[in-house]
Amino acid sequence: MTDFSVIIPTHNRNNFLIRAVKSALSQKTKPLEILVIDDCNNRETESIIKNFSQKKKNILLKYIKNNQKNNALISRNIGAKHAKGKFLAFLDDDDFWHHNYLYDAFRIIKKKKVEIIVYNTLSFFHNKKIKNNKKIPKVFNIDDYLHYNPGVLCSNIIIHKNTFLKFGGYDLKVFGSADKDLFIQFALMRKKYFISNKKYVYLQNHPDQWSKKHKLILFQKILFFKKYLKYYLDLRNFYKFLKVVITFIIIIIKKNEN
Repeated sequence: MTDFSVIIPTHNRNNFLIRAVKSALSQKTKPLEILVIDDCNNRETESIIKNFSQKKKNILLKYIKNNQKNNALISRNIGAKHAKGKFLAFLDDDDFWHHNYLYDAFRIIKKKKVEIIVYNTLSFFHNKKIKNNKKIPKVFNIDDYLHYNPGVLCSNIIIHKNTFLKFGGYDLKVFGSADKDLFIQFALMRKKYFISNKKYVYLQNHPDQWSKKHKLILFQKILFFKKYLKYYLDLRNFYKFLKVVITFIIIIIKKNEN
């Protein structure tokens, strides 16, 4: 057992949640605890976690209600404040991990003394088809993050708890870009990070996921632009941003026409 606190925000996705919890429980290196933060206050969800807890007494499984707002970022921040582990391993309720995920992370932390690790990912489809996602750049360059997200997501981030709390957790003002925003802030402060080439994180592809909500994505890109305005003052970056915005506007118009 190591000093990992697994934090799973959830909102009425019990079928996916069961798989996510199982993937955390089946880790070769067992986590210290698994915290499930529910912003839907679903009785069935609470019952599922209690059943897991009764069967797996060697790992603390805790169900926590998020009474503040239906928001995964708030749930993650709540989980971090409750966590007892030295490192936070975030996992969305619809994603899951390879069984070597925490084992590999522990070895990297021990060897490289890093404060944050980001893993590459795979996309998982309902027909069990698996697709390779783009590789995350090994070396941080903010230009890679200004227009798109190269692959820094909730389920593939492991971060030192004290560092996370010093940052104030996830920034709720950039809700759609909060994962990459966290890593950008971290890298700009020259904290030690590691990007793993190993694809130990499976991202579930389904109709209700964030990446398919184009109107919300467009809105969050504007919020992100506002936060990082000084980096967009370079005309090259500004024109790229406009191109991205125009692309999303066209997609939204076409969807409204259909």
